[in-house]
This record gives sequence, C-alpha cells and structure tokens, in this order.
Amino acid sequence: FPSLQVGDAILYNYTVDHATALVESGSRYSMAFLFDMDNPALREDSGKEILEIELQSMLHGLELDIVLVYDALHEKHVSKVLFDKITPDVTVTCEAYEGDKLHALVAGTDKLVSEIEIGPYKSYYKISDEPEDPDEFRVKL
Repeated sequence: FPSLQVGDAILYNYTVDHATALVESGSRYSMAFLFDMDNPALREDSGKEILEIELQSMLHGLELDIVLVYDALHEKHVSKVLFDKITPDVTVTCEAYEGDKLHALVAGTDKLVSEIEIGPYKSYYKISDEPEDPDEFRVKL
C-alpha cells in the first residue's frame, strides 16, 4: 500500500478491487466519487444534446446494415453496428449526437451504399436511389 501524507488522495476506477488499512490512531475522512467515462449511460452528461433519429431505406430488393463509423461525443472513429439487415420501407430509431457519422452498407458486406452525417435539427434520414428532396441521401451503388 502506498505511503500517504495528510491531504493525499488515490483515485480508483470502480472496476478495481481496493481497500484501506485500519486506522490505528486519529480519524480518517473520505469522500467517494463514482465515475466511468466509458459508460454509455453517462453520454447525456457531456453537455451535448442527444438526438433521436429515424432512418429509412427506400432501396427495394436490398437489405442494409447501419454502422456508426464516427462517434462525435468521444471524437473517435469506431465501427459499431447499430442495425443489421434493415429491409426497405422499415423505419428504425436510435439515439445519436450531432456530428456522428453513419455508413449504410449492403447487409453482410462492407460495400458502402450511403454516408450519413447527423445534423443539428434533422431527425429523419431516408436512403433512396431517387431522392425527392436535397436532404435525402443518394446511394453510391
């Protein structure tokens, strides 16, 4: 056990087993803070607003996998499958942050169909080979 002086502190991640020695004289005061910065349950404490988004494929005859490729909250590239085998005309819902980047891939492959960047005031994203408005995402087949 490390030798500590008055005012010293040790921080432990909650996953590390730890203990203290018995107090042989005087008093011990402690203050506990529990944290886990990698815990997804803490994402809303970042100051960034969680957006609920809807994704819909209009690509008939094609199933899609939706993959998070850039996590804007943690500012890092990732590869996390959010949905697999999305069929046409089915709408899926998930939480995201502005700046998150998603890839729509042909299901079970790494063939890119569309790239989607989550915007601040947009909650609905349609993947279509014939976009009806500029906010829809054209496929890259």
